[in-house]
Amino acid sequence: MASVQGNFGQQGSDRKERTDVGYSDTKLNFLVSKRLGESRGFDHFLARTPAQREAIFKLRYDAYYSQGLIYGNDESSLSDWQDDEKTSLIYGITLHGRLVSTIRLSVISRTQKACLTYSMFKNHCDSIVDKGESILDGSRLAVNCSSALRRSVILYTLSLTAACSVSVNATWGSIIARHRHAPFYERYGFDLVIGPFTYPGARASTSLMMIELPVSTMSHLSGTHKNRMEGLQLSA
Repeated sequence: MASVQGNFGQQGSDRKERTDVGYSDTKLNFLVSKRLGESRGFDHFLARTPAQREAIFKLRYDAYYSQGLIYGNDESSLSDWQDDEKTSLIYGITLHGRLVSTIRLSVISRTQKACLTYSMFKNHCDSIVDKGESILDGSRLAVNCSSALRRSVILYTLSLTAACSVSVNATWGSIIARHRHAPFYERYGFDLVIGPFTYPGARASTSLMMIELPVSTMSHLSGTHKNRMEGLQLSA
């Protein structure tokens, strides 16, 4: 599958406005970048411009459609109402300048519930946030690269989530994954909480995976990420 290539730098990264996760765009990106460091050509950006967002929506579509996860559409683009919420952080991941992955992060808490995962699993999420805890939810994870690089790309994307979870003080992490990929996530500390089920608009079965934070339980995905990336060539 071809990767999207373009200028995906942090346009507008000097913005001082605060995001609804509690940090300015600049500070959050600094905290995440500091924890990830350099990882063999990988980089990431917070999508703000229409061009960045549309490139990510196209990558989602291409990745999901090629794997038979969704039905086709004339726009060759995939987005939903959550993309327009102020609490949604849409990240793109690049490898040597090519867009190869994306994930959308949202904090679910007592005061922040504008999230598809919350709308689908309200009772389960409420059992957590009603205790004063919070969830960093990862959704719309999409990867578009060669099979040889797929595992490395997924691990970097999860590392981004892990680093962000520390920055926003989340106590739980959640991600909706293809059900047949659940064992892959379980190897990295996630538990299958609910599933299989059908995600809105999807053709394949998916599952809700969760992991208890702080991210020290995922140290193999954060602080030592660069070393552990060496030699990862297996497909997820």
